[in-house]
Amino acid sequence: MKHLLLIAFLTACGHHPEPVSPINTELATKRAEMLGYLAEYTERGVFPTDERGLPLSVFEDSHGVRCPMAELIYRSGHPELVAAIVAEDNHARLGDIHEGPVHDWMLGSGLTHDEIVMIQGIADITYNFKVKEQPTDVITAQRERVRGRLETAHAALEKDQRDSLKAATLVLPQHRVPVVKVTRPAIAKH
Repeated sequence: MKHLLLIAFLTACGHHPEPVSPINTELATKRAEMLGYLAEYTERGVFPTDERGLPLSVFEDSHGVRCPMAELIYRSGHPELVAAIVAEDNHARLGDIHEGPVHDWMLGSGLTHDEIVMIQGIADITYNFKVKEQPTDVITAQRERVRGRLETAHAALEKDQRDSLKAATLVLPQHRVPVVKVTRPAIAKH
């Protein structure tokens, strides 16, 4: 009897890993892809800029350079979503999108809403100076500031993977990763 009680106690107290559902596996795979794309984007060090060469928070600048989130969407096989966002609202904030194809993409990316907002906000820099032409060292410093923010974000994304995947799974409609179907409009804000 002592042995049965000991076995029951150890079984009840023992750590049993949570089963990995197909959804978690799919989201984990997507998340790994996103983190890889983000690392490559950061390493490349080419970010959207304004006409002076200063970092700019838009989906795509006038030279066709995409922001980090636009790059993730593009690299994941959805250039049509990026094109639609640029055409509809190049300054769109993904945190404000709660339905439609872009929202479906976000749900299936393996990233949480807060992580997507963080990544997109990396180039939101307030410039406290008003000079028509910026010296090269100021432009370089601002670009390095963006790179530093991206590196910090990437480290946070790597660290919080398990909790983030749980959170991303919880918001899936009907416990399924949505299929992204691009229809007009791509952005539905509410």
